[in-house]
Amino acid sequence: GRPIVGQLDGIAHRRGASGAVLLDGSLATLDCHVVAMHPAGDHSIVVAQVDDIVLADEPGDALVYYRHRFGSLA
Repeated sequence: GRPIVGQLDGIAHRRGASGAVLLDGSLATLDCHVVAMHPAGDHSIVVAQVDDIVLADEPGDALVYYRHRFGSLA
């Protein structure tokens, strides 16, 4: 992955086994590795295999990004 230089200063995080940045305090984290990339116009579709899942000890409300806005599922 690309180097992280200062982007996460002040944000609690750790590295997964893959080297991916995983944010502390998340409801869940998935550590994955890429198995395929498919060109799709001006972007790529990334297919990944989940290698590790960590769930929060306590449930919480999910944060959703939809139609250019953040919200919840409530």
